[in-house]
Amino acid sequence: MKSVTRIFEIQAVEPYKITCLFQDKTSKTVDLKPFLEKNSRHKLINPLLNERFFMQVTLDHLGGLLWPTGFDFSPLSAYQMGQTG
Repeated sequence: MKSVTRIFEIQAVEPYKITCLFQDKTSKTVDLKPFLEKNSRHKLINPLLNERFFMQVTLDHLGGLLWPTGFDFSPLSAYQMGQTG
């Protein structure tokens, strides 16, 4: 796998899914619902199960996903979990 250090752009956001454009020009859609449900007891993650709150995702200064609770998701994890097409 190529070295992935950052997400350059969030291309689309829908409930629990984010389409990301990565440094290597790959576009992948990441379905975070299984991860969120598995980790729902964590105080920074639980609010993300609310669809409106989930939609407030932005990019942090390192090119990872970030929500207002302070929860961040690494670009490498997003790349590995993401599906192309």
